[in-house]
Amino acid sequence: MPVRFLAAAFLVVALVGVIGCGEPRPSIPVNAILSPQFNFYVAEKLDKTIVAKPNVAIVVGQVRSAVKFAERGDGKWNTYWFLAKFDVVSVAKGVWSGKEISFVVKDSWPDPRSGIMLDMASFPYRAGAMFAFALDTSTIPATILAQERRPLPTKQ
Repeated sequence: MPVRFLAAAFLVVALVGVIGCGEPRPSIPVNAILSPQFNFYVAEKLDKTIVAKPNVAIVVGQVRSAVKFAERGDGKWNTYWFLAKFDVVSVAKGVWSGKEISFVVKDSWPDPRSGIMLDMASFPYRAGAMFAFALDTSTIPATILAQERRPLPTKQ
């Protein structure tokens, strides 16, 4: 009996340790995730082969906010996690019933004291910016496959 108890206790401690060391999560759920191959700094035209896939919706959204909710550093690099929220402006293709798109963005920058010097692009998700997203809606949450920066609507 004591061996079984110790084995169960060890398993619980191991699982808590692994889960506790994972990626930070925002306090609210998100309805989209970034594809592992996705580079959010690239905002070129949407790839026609991605757009043509079944279950892909093209959703245009305007940045409402991108709020940092976590930060970690190792002395050389600092990693930041942002909760990005977009108000849906239109659905150009497919089906998207939500009024917003929300997802986590992970960004890393050299620590200012590290001596690492990089010329990096500015963070793309600034309030008011417009994007079209190619969303794979067959997954829950939806997977962002690509994005395209869009011009702001003109006032008449």
